[in-house]
Amino acid sequence: MEREPLTRTQLTTALALTALPVLLTTMIMRSSTGADWTARLSAHGDPAYVAFAVYALANWVTFALLLAVVGTGALRAHGMRLALDRRRLGLMLAAFVAGLAVYGVVTQALRAAGLPAMKGMDYARPGPIGAGVLLTSAVLTAAWCEEVFFRVVWVGALRQHVPSGVAVVASLAAFAAIHWPYFGLGGMVFITVWALLPIALFLTYGDVSASVGMHVLNNAFAYVVVPIWLR
Repeated sequence: MEREPLTRTQLTTALALTALPVLLTTMIMRSSTGADWTARLSAHGDPAYVAFAVYALANWVTFALLLAVVGTGALRAHGMRLALDRRRLGLMLAAFVAGLAVYGVVTQALRAAGLPAMKGMDYARPGPIGAGVLLTSAVLTAAWCEEVFFRVVWVGALRQHVPSGVAVVASLAAFAAIHWPYFGLGGMVFITVWALLPIALFLTYGDVSASVGMHVLNNAFAYVVVPIWLR
């Protein structure tokens, strides 16, 4: 598929939009602290699940804006495509396992350096509603939208204007930065190393098929399997 470079205005707008989900979520959650609707929703589970739901909605709003600015065809040309074959599936599973290993290695390295480990994963064990929120927001929505934002836009589209290495480093920095409010410094370090895996998958195939699959597996394990069955 021919890759027509985005105009500088389109690219700048698209890059800026990728920060919108975190900004919207932060603003909404801070402005609604103590509000009646958040209290009612939180009565069904840990308050963290409200933030997950808001983040999912903010991601879809941002995705719609991105489509309006760039167009579906341009995003597809830069990697927003899904395909599944045996090789993709194998590398996707291998990358997921490697990501688990990365978490262990980075956590130990942070402790050895006296730095804080990743925070933000200490919410209560979810009930049916909480598990549904996590599945639709942290697993499905986040995996798809974040791969489009930080692989398709920050790598696929940006490298049409700058060297690929610069695009990869910029993608890593931007992806780590959006996780700072929730995961803290330790989380940023982990995310930076972990994100090398989906980027490698994206560059290998030129689409988000394997990277989205790996992202889904990672988030399902971290947000659903661990809290429900292993915590």
